[in-house]
Amino acid sequence: AMTGWRIGYLAAPAQLINALLKIHQYATTCISTFSQVGLEQSMNAPETIAEMDGMVAAFSRRRKLVMSRLDQIPGLSYIEPKGAFYIFIDVSGTGLDGDTFAARLLEEKYVGCVPGSKLGTGFEQFIRVSYAADDESLARAMDRIEELVNKL
Repeated sequence: AMTGWRIGYLAAPAQLINALLKIHQYATTCISTFSQVGLEQSMNAPETIAEMDGMVAAFSRRRKLVMSRLDQIPGLSYIEPKGAFYIFIDVSGTGLDGDTFAARLLEEKYVGCVPGSKLGTGFEQFIRVSYAADDESLARAMDRIEELVNKL
């Protein structure tokens, strides 16, 4: 959870490595000495492991919360997240595309999300929602998503 410190590694199929390194090397190489020392000192510390376990449990709980709420909202379906902290929601059952749904969700219900069209071709009917927020905020956001869908 050292966001912004740009420390990391890359694992990928051999045929992709050269292309990926062009981006990866500028994001994670030439890192400052204090960042390297901080990472080395904390990476396997018991406190770090405990914190990581807590984060994994929290994201798992939030993921389940969001999926269970989406299961109750007619017109929405989703791709079950297998990693990260985002869920890809198909809004086509509402009669709106992802861009329109995202704009209305922000303007009418003050919930921000990313339209799928901004993430690649073929995702125009989707929105991406992050569940990297506290449980109370997520529950409130899900209430507002449901309110918007019920209004349509």
